[in-house]
Amino acid sequence: MKDLLVDLMLHYGGKWITKPLLVYDEKYVATRRDTSADLLDYDKIVEEYTKNLGFVLVKQILVKGPFEKFYLLEGSEGIKTLQCLLNEQFKVVHFFACEYGTDAETESDNDQSSDDEYNFDELELIKMLKCKEVNVDLNHYKELHPSMTFKDLNEARKIVNLYSLANSKPYSSGKK
Repeated sequence: MKDLLVDLMLHYGGKWITKPLLVYDEKYVATRRDTSADLLDYDKIVEEYTKNLGFVLVKQILVKGPFEKFYLLEGSEGIKTLQCLLNEQFKVVHFFACEYGTDAETESDNDQSSDDEYNFDELELIKMLKCKEVNVDLNHYKELHPSMTFKDLNEARKIVNLYSLANSKPYSSGKK
């Protein structure tokens, strides 16, 4: 491995597809050509992603091995293992960084206290308000909720007018 120059391909901006197989849908690639294999350093790769490629914080780095499989690169030990694999046939190294982030679905599935933070009835009401249809019976306008908001005064007037129509009693003249 003495004096072996490798090309580093830093993939970023794409997305991971996990089913049926782990695949990276590529978007951008930053290339660092003719880098000495002896000088590969985990912290420098992380720094490349954070300082030059716009990552806030790198969670983990994956590397594509010689047989197109992905391997988790774990610190300096991972770099040493990678350096042992490098040779004249395998000297283009593909790195994939995973940035820290939040998957809202996963977070809410795992966090049982989320029921306290969100009022799902209000969310259903908002959904219903967005999908309201005006029908003859004005069923969707029979009640108002104190947390209802409107985008402007005209929308508020429209909703209040429909509410009053939906809840009015049939007119009788009072004469017999």
